[in-house]
Amino acid sequence: MSFTNHIYSVFNTVVQLYRSQKLRQIEPTRLFQPSDLAQALKAGSERERRETVVLSFQDPGSKIKYLPLQFETVFHPRKTYFLVGCLGGLGRSISKWMVKRGARRMIFLSRSGTDSPVAANLVSDLEEMNCSISVIRGDVGKYSDVLNALSVVNGPIGGVVHAAMGLHVRMNHISPNSSTNST
Repeated sequence: MSFTNHIYSVFNTVVQLYRSQKLRQIEPTRLFQPSDLAQALKAGSERERRETVVLSFQDPGSKIKYLPLQFETVFHPRKTYFLVGCLGGLGRSISKWMVKRGARRMIFLSRSGTDSPVAANLVSDLEEMNCSISVIRGDVGKYSDVLNALSVVNGPIGGVVHAAMGLHVRMNHISPNSSTNST
């Protein structure tokens, strides 16, 4: 039996037990709100604990306490940021985050450049945000491509973000009812 089929089997067993009312809530239960997380962790770690500790997110008015950030990231508008890849989903988020924090000069090194509509739209969006953008087609694994990309840098480099990736993933759909799955 494959791992996926095993998970389906366990899940189906749990659902059947629940529907037949053979599963019951562990009593007693001590309920905590997210704002009381510290007390919930303390109660859950007590050696003599005789109750189940539950953190409930059911109350929409519940507040979670947190410490404010001590530092805010700021990028220098006159430095160039060298981004490897970064024209896809994660890179799009990173580059826009950088621009919101001051970056105005970016060089992207990408194997596919702006071939995809997503990449072309990102470059257009960044240019509309008053950014100087250069997209150099190349492979970060080739020294000559990296030198070529760096040759267009005018002024100091403020940093490098490497978010290039090559996905060679093959997903096979596994059905819980399939009898052809191998282990």
